[in-house]
Amino acid sequence: MSKMTLLPLVLLLGCSEHGKTPEPFGVPITGGTMTVSRDGTRAVISDPDRDRILQVDLASEQVISETPLDVGDEPGRVVEDAAGRMHVALRRGGALATLDTAGAIVERRSVCPEPRGLAYDTTTDLVHVACSGGELVTFRAAGGAPTRSLRLERDLRDVVVNGANLIVTRFRNAEMLTIDPTGAIVGRVLPPTVPRFDFGGPTDLGPDTGSGGAPGGGSFEAPASTAWRTIAMPDGRLVMSHQRRVKNVLDTETPGGYGGSCGGGPLEDAVTVVTPGQTPQAVARIGRGALPVDIAASRSGDKIAVAVAGSREVIVVSSIALSSPDEDTCEPPNPTPCGDFPGGDDGGSGMTGGGSGGTAPPSSEPDPKMGECCEDKDRDGSCDDDDDEDEDGDSERLGPPTSLGWTPSGDLVIFYPEAPALIVRTQGTGLSHRIDLPGGARNDAGRNVFHRQTAIGVSCASCHPEGRDDGMVWNFASLGVRRTQSLAGNILDRAPYHWAGDEASLPVLLDDVFAKRMSGGILNDRQKNALGPWLNRIPAPAPTVADPAAAARGAAIFEAPAVGCVSCHNGALLTNNLMFNVGTGGTFKVPSLLGVGDRAPFLHNGCAQTLMDRFINCSGGPGAHGDTSKLSADQLKDLVAYLESL
Repeated sequence: MSKMTLLPLVLLLGCSEHGKTPEPFGVPITGGTMTVSRDGTRAVISDPDRDRILQVDLASEQVISETPLDVGDEPGRVVEDAAGRMHVALRRGGALATLDTAGAIVERRSVCPEPRGLAYDTTTDLVHVACSGGELVTFRAAGGAPTRSLRLERDLRDVVVNGANLIVTRFRNAEMLTIDPTGAIVGRVLPPTVPRFDFGGPTDLGPDTGSGGAPGGGSFEAPASTAWRTIAMPDGRLVMSHQRRVKNVLDTETPGGYGGSCGGGPLEDAVTVVTPGQTPQAVARIGRGALPVDIAASRSGDKIAVAVAGSREVIVVSSIALSSPDEDTCEPPNPTPCGDFPGGDDGGSGMTGGGSGGTAPPSSEPDPKMGECCEDKDRDGSCDDDDDEDEDGDSERLGPPTSLGWTPSGDLVIFYPEAPALIVRTQGTGLSHRIDLPGGARNDAGRNVFHRQTAIGVSCASCHPEGRDDGMVWNFASLGVRRTQSLAGNILDRAPYHWAGDEASLPVLLDDVFAKRMSGGILNDRQKNALGPWLNRIPAPAPTVADPAAAARGAAIFEAPAVGCVSCHNGALLTNNLMFNVGTGGTFKVPSLLGVGDRAPFLHNGCAQTLMDRFINCSGGPGAHGDTSKLSADQLKDLVAYLESL
């Protein structure tokens, strides 16, 4: 099952249109769904696109086991315990699956609606599970009921053992919480802001005045966002792969208007390093592309690898890079233009070695029809985007890398779910070999559009990670302040789109936002028509019900005619999809309330940091946005409890 070859650097070839849209496939890329066993013999892979867990013997390159899961379980993070058992978070299945070395599920334990992060503590033999709803649940590795269940704050992502404490990250704002042995939050810190310069407009992101952004520009402190993956280095340092907002004002009228002054987009990849007891440090960028979804350290700690799903590359650098400070440099995002090849050992799958090594011979030509170039990382003579349209299941294309792991000997293992395949890069040789996994190649044209990096180094998933939202508030030059909207939950039933309802359909939105503002290029009808059905399969965030009795009382308040919520928020999606002025600064489309508790900050301009703020500080005036002015403080708490249960 192995194909041994010296694999080349990234190739760029002209694009063309052929084939037809394949059957819908896959879930949003989350990254970090594979581990390599401590002894280096096995790769254990969560395959969320196929709802299965694979174990691969890396020496024989044979699949040891293929464990099917329930449809929709969506397996995620994987950790190994001292006995060699593997524990897998089932992100949509709401459970922790424990597998023995033969791949059999020995226990499936209910955890929370959306488990995300996993950590194994070798000193206590405990497995910790962090959940998007704010739960932090602890189990004995050997089995049984939870030994502890905490409720922290929503949007938890990764959990890392740090001595006697736990470090838990939050996904959208990249905050790190320190949890002591008693379960108390004893510290919290955000990745540092860094200086950036925006030529495109003002730096003030204050309340929306309805007059739009003002022209101008200037220096500002760029904040972190979207903590894709956080790991512990062998020396105890924590390393977070995340995003950073580097543009304050977005132009909606000019082609490429979301782009920045350095040729990039409004977001960039970023790395933050935390040494215990010290202030977090922003270090030099590693990925230089959209969607840095996984990061992994070699067992000796001498190398760092980052999987960049948007550019379909894996970047490997010396861990010395973690000591290099962040600098505001203008460098083009990967990949480089046609005929311009970076140095480095590619390893065959869009992998570069951070500029150390030779160069590949120029072998790509602009497509005479399109006048542009695209990637051919599998070197099969077809543009990868062409391969995206293949349905025959025999394509050599790899697709985006999503997960990384290192063996004790220094080999790097990379998971490509669309192929599906592992690429194993052998330490010190520049040689890579491919291990094909069971099941034919699968992909989805809509999913490809959603994750594809555009010319300004940004993708749809950059602002809508996992099909949801980044929790950020942006200043649009011609519109004013707008909060990113979530795409999850019956998107096809929620037209028209955007807060102003000015995008009649998703194909219209793609022409305006993806092709023009994001410099994504013109999509064909097949690609545009595929995005909606693919997005439509992404469910709204699972509800969190902390107090069922309070939620029930809140439901009665919500449905009371005198309060007026259901006059607009009705039907299966709790929206009538109409436009109203509710006294908050203009006329806006009524949003669906499904999963609303997961969407802070709230309202079109992010005025309300919490749902309670919506009723106290951002109500729009008595009777303008429902009439909650006569509700008591306890009734408002019940109403919030109900909204969080949706």
